[in-house]
Formats: sequence, structure tokens, C-alpha cells
Amino acid sequence: MNILQIKALTGGISTIIFTAASLPISTSAQLSPGMRVSLRFPPVAERGAPPRTIGTGVRGPACRTQDYKNVPLSTMLADSRIPLTALTPENNVVKTLSAHPSIYVYVPKTKDKQAEFRVLELQTETVVYKSQLALSNTPGIVKLSLPASVQLDAGKIYQWQFFVICDPNNREADEGVEGWFERATLSTDKATSIQQVEPGSLEQARLYVEDGLWDETLNILANLRDRNPQAQAAWVDLLDSVQLGALAKVSIIDCCRITSSPTEN
Repeated sequence: MNILQIKALTGGISTIIFTAASLPISTSAQLSPGMRVSLRFPPVAERGAPPRTIGTGVRGPACRTQDYKNVPLSTMLADSRIPLTALTPENNVVKTLSAHPSIYVYVPKTKDKQAEFRVLELQTETVVYKSQLALSNTPGIVKLSLPASVQLDAGKIYQWQFFVICDPNNREADEGVEGWFERATLSTDKATSIQQVEPGSLEQARLYVEDGLWDETLNILANLRDRNPQAQAAWVDLLDSVQLGALAKVSIIDCCRITSSPTEN
């Protein structure tokens, strides 16, 4: 084989290699059966949001079955004394693209049957949504969602609040947790990448978590975790990464039925 034939052959091989490397990798190839998918939430800065447990209480301690005052969350989780706790990042700010996001809250067994979910515009303290809910007596994680008719504005911070109503005649005795929603937007490149993968897939969750989008990531994993071992493992990893690993095996329960007409402004 002469030198020209060798150059032609190696040039052809280089072209083949370049072409193959340039081809898009399918989602199914990235997430083949048995592949471990680890989703760990990136570090977040403290923003001044309230605590994500009832350790300091939003209102009063009247209906607590145990005293959680000044007890660190890590201690309570280690002792299996899990209080009312929001499933949120460590800074308790839920970054989301959605105009009507969701919040997940662990509710321990309680004798109280009523709760209230509210969302306020943080700067003006204007209530944009409020409804009362019927609680079951089963401990578990509940999902609280804003209806499609409620639209949170991009670029604004909203405060969500979830209260267990201990005494209907004394609302100052309510026990609850609260935190923030931050309505965010995506760069054009990231939006394009997300649109190119299967909606609601683990690959989409991976892209969301890269941008610190907690609401979208958690919703996907919550939807998949009971029927997809990869999603179950990813759910555990995600909660471990924000120091909520003790809640990773807790069931998401069917809750909550609205018992009063929602207030939507």
C-alpha cells in the first residue's frame, strides 16, 4: 500500500470517527435499564427564608405531640421524631419555572383534621391563594398544588404557608411550616435541551436539577419513584443531598381534599 492510499484510508477513518461523535445520543442510551441515575441538588446560598420544619414554629405549639423547640432537624431525624417538615432545599427556597407550583410537606400523625394552605406575594404580603383542607390521620408526605387558575409572576418571590389548625376557635394556636417560591426563567440553550428529551423523564429531571429547579425535579421523581427503580434511587439521592434522607422511604399519601372554597386574587 503506497503512502497516498494510507493517507486516504486514515482520512476516511477520521471522518467516520468525527461523524459518529457528532451524532446525538438518545435518551434511552443515556438511561439504559440498570443504569444508576444519581440526582444531587447543587449547593444553595442562604436567602433569609424561614426554617423548613416546625422547630421554631410559625405560630404556636398547642397541638404538638412532642416538643421540638430548639431541637436540630438532624437530631429529630436520627431519633425518628420527624416533625412537620417541608421537602425543600436547605435554604427553603423552591426555585420553579411553573406559574402554579407545588410544595411537598411531611405531616406526622395528628389528631387534628383541618389544615390551611396559603400563598402570598412576599413583598406586599398580598394573599394570592388560600384554601382549607381535610387531613387524614395517616402520617406521610402530602403534595399541595396551586391550581392552574393561579399565576405566579416570573421574577417574583412568593411565600407559601401550611398550617395544621389545632383549635378552630384560636387560630393563633396553629402549627405550621412556611417557605418561599421563586419563579425563575431558563436560558434559551437550557430550554432547548429540556425540550429535546422526553417530558417527565429522568433525563429531564437531570437537566432541571442542574439549574437548581427543585419543583420540576421533585415532581418528576415523585411521579416515577413507585414504578421505576432508577427514579426511586434518584429520589433517595436527591433527599440525601439536602439532609432529608430520613424522609426518602416515606409514602406520598393521597391528600388533601379541599373543604372550603379557595380564595384566588
